[in-house]
Amino acid sequence: MVDTPMGTKIPLNELASIAYAEGPAQISRDQTNRRIVVGVNVRNSDLQTVVDQIKKRLDEGLELPPGYRITYGGQFENLQRASNRLLYAVPVALILIFIMLYFAFKSVIESILIFSAIPIAAVGGVLLLWIRDMPFSISAGVGFIALFGIAVLNGIILIEHYKTFDFSNASVKDLIIKGAKDRLLPVLLTASTTALGFLPMAIATGAGGEVQRPVATVVIGGLITSTFLTLIILPVLYAMLKSRSSKTIKTSNIMKIIPLLLLLSSAFAYGQERTTLDLSQLKNIANENNAGLKSSKTSIEAREKAEKTAFDFDKTEVYNAFDENDLAPNGQPNFKFGIQQNFAFPTTYGSAKKLNVSRSELSKHEYALRKAELFQKITQQYYYLIYLEERKSVLFQLDSVYSDFATKAERNYELGGSNNLEKLTAMSKQRKIHTDYNSVNSELLRAYEEMRSFIQSDTLFKVQAASLKKLTQQNVDSLYSIGKTILSSQLQIKQNDYQLEKKRMLPDLSLNYSVGTNRGLNDYLHSYQVGIRIPLLYSGDRARVQSKKLEIEAQEYEKEHYEYRLASYKKQLEAERQNYTNQLKYYETEGLELSKEITRAASKSYYASEIDFFKYTQSLETAKMIQLEYLDLINGYNQTIIQLNYLLL
Repeated sequence: MVDTPMGTKIPLNELASIAYAEGPAQISRDQTNRRIVVGVNVRNSDLQTVVDQIKKRLDEGLELPPGYRITYGGQFENLQRASNRLLYAVPVALILIFIMLYFAFKSVIESILIFSAIPIAAVGGVLLLWIRDMPFSISAGVGFIALFGIAVLNGIILIEHYKTFDFSNASVKDLIIKGAKDRLLPVLLTASTTALGFLPMAIATGAGGEVQRPVATVVIGGLITSTFLTLIILPVLYAMLKSRSSKTIKTSNIMKIIPLLLLLSSAFAYGQERTTLDLSQLKNIANENNAGLKSSKTSIEAREKAEKTAFDFDKTEVYNAFDENDLAPNGQPNFKFGIQQNFAFPTTYGSAKKLNVSRSELSKHEYALRKAELFQKITQQYYYLIYLEERKSVLFQLDSVYSDFATKAERNYELGGSNNLEKLTAMSKQRKIHTDYNSVNSELLRAYEEMRSFIQSDTLFKVQAASLKKLTQQNVDSLYSIGKTILSSQLQIKQNDYQLEKKRMLPDLSLNYSVGTNRGLNDYLHSYQVGIRIPLLYSGDRARVQSKKLEIEAQEYEKEHYEYRLASYKKQLEAERQNYTNQLKYYETEGLELSKEITRAASKSYYASEIDFFKYTQSLETAKMIQLEYLDLINGYNQTIIQLNYLLL
């Protein structure tokens, strides 16, 4: 039963339809957005592969409605963070190992010799992971860091032993062989005991086995290859160093090894693929990292704190006075101790409070505008990067075709099958396409760097691979009103400031209380005073009020001007969108299909020997140029739609 305002009771079914239905057990929100969590347990595969497969399936078969986005969190988010940390941890570990080796041997060359065990050990770790069909994981990455430290120990054992020999009075070869024999057992014992110690972890199947197995596998595999290096390759390198050849030759021998070591180390440290980020992830990173947004948030807090400054009273005056003209009833002067406080007219504080609140509201709207501007730039840059990636792919195909064409044209000219014009044409085309391809690569690097400046993160990333598609225009009423809301807030500030200035022309109040006495009195004399301060000379105050009133009028004109510009800007963008739409119709209905048909017909005719390679190449170029023109148009269309969706001046 439900109580009515009249005091009677009626059944609930008189007010609502009651039924059982399926619904969410819990509604969760993140930053005012609803969140639906889909949990996945991963088995028989690594987490990165599963997420990549999920992304691929969702990108191909799922079109999200406006306002929806997909983010991948949980253990995958931890994996990404840990992977980013490894990008720094591995190089730092390598540098520290080299520094410690140098401090131990006081020789760069000997440190490099021992350091050469690290890339060989890394090869062994990767190889054993591949043999056991285990994916690279964070645990494996930690195992590599541990392996690097262990791998250099055998090298230290061998080199330290060699340094005790006198190579000046004996054969270098004999001493090298003798030292290797002397240290054969210690090196094998060091490697075998470590490997056997990790063996239980390598075959662990209980709780935590999924973490232990990659670490142990990497260490065991790396020790096998690093031991091989220590016993075979390292003595050879040390013999080269101690040979009786000149110092220049010895240095050059070592210098030949350095590029290989650097290459292997760099390949391991940076061999991991860059993190793939979609648009929503980029926005989330920017929301957390962008210093401009943080500055705006801090400004909001500062303005909110400033709201309390509205009740700002004059300093309280405490005084001690003596006046011979101020006589007590006993005829002697008074000694006074008093306190005085001045106040503005009471309504002034309320107006000051309204002014501060309106300033605080303005800072919130300015933050929303700054965030919208940032997200607009990120969205534009994201789809521009996808456009560049697709353009790069098409130009790469063209570059490959024309490289073959240039080679065949030159060969055909040498055999007398064509004239010099065909050869020069082929070379010119190939160089033009290759230049365009290199230009796109350079533009991609610049565009990625610009995106990094937006999200302000050191994360190495690439945009999620996707075909360039037409974006849809969204309802922009909320964003459309941001600029007008800011101008309205600025107008409200002007009006509140005007009201405050008027209130300041009202009289101020003054309260005074004092106590007086002298040596002839046995009691205190009390004094009370209430005063009012009237602005008789108010020409300056009146001028300030008139100035504030004119500022309100100017702000109203500014708001009207902005609304006119915004409406005009919207019409321009809609006209631009319609222009792109009209041009895209040809490619969507005929052009792209024509490009495919040209490619099919040219390939068929060429392999049937109906056309030569020159005509085949020209046909492929025509087809690819249609694709490039379509990409240019759809990029322009998408950039226009993004501007319409945000519609910011």
